[in-house]
Amino acid sequence: MELFHRDFGGEGNPPLVLLHGLLGSSRNWVTVARLLSADFHVFGLDLRNHGKSPHADAMNYPVLAADVLEWLDAHELDEVHMVGHSMGGKTAMWLGCNHPHRIASLTIADIAPKPYSPHFRIAFDGMHHVDPTQYNRISEVEQALSEKIDDPILRQFLVTNLVRNQKGTFNWQVNLNGLTAGLSELSSNPLTVDMHYKGSSLLLHGAKSDFVDSSDWEKVLHHFPQCKIVEVPDAGHNVHVENRSFFASQVVALLRN
Repeated sequence: MELFHRDFGGEGNPPLVLLHGLLGSSRNWVTVARLLSADFHVFGLDLRNHGKSPHADAMNYPVLAADVLEWLDAHELDEVHMVGHSMGGKTAMWLGCNHPHRIASLTIADIAPKPYSPHFRIAFDGMHHVDPTQYNRISEVEQALSEKIDDPILRQFLVTNLVRNQKGTFNWQVNLNGLTAGLSELSSNPLTVDMHYKGSSLLLHGAKSDFVDSSDWEKVLHHFPQCKIVEVPDAGHNVHVENRSFFASQVVALLRN
């Protein structure tokens, strides 16, 4: 599968690949990528069924990782630094453990190698409830989502997945049915007990997030024995958005060390 990507600049620097989370896209990285491009040549990928990348029925971590490897091969990148958030973090974990020679360093953003309850179920329920082809304005779609979703920040995030169609209304850009079908798989732990990545690695977890806590350290260090675990102050799950400068500084420090 030929994934869409954004080149955020920094040509001539070591390559760094950014992988977004569920219902996200490469657009989520725009601001922090500018900070990172001083030290890296930064690429952001749209994973399958997201953003401008193709849609497909299969949705699990081995196929997500295979897509990324295909992209690396197509762009003749033998080894890259990799940063993955949430679903993208689990994809990056799988890649590091199964193809360590392709990953120069690994940064995992606010996710642990464990199963999660399908925390995005409410988001999917809201998106299925709303037919965006019936609306001419993004604000109208957001208002319709409020019937199912109370959180205004979540609603604002979901409408970033709208794309205007030829009729002047909207479609969901993501493969909503495919992602919904794969939600249980995406919520699982992609790593088996025998999987390890012994290269330089970093876990950045939000101080205000409930996705990662100290009970996960043993699991993290089992799979990633060289991992440095750092709490990102003043940040929830979206650590790369809520405290960009701290996040970028830690990724750069990993490279320099």
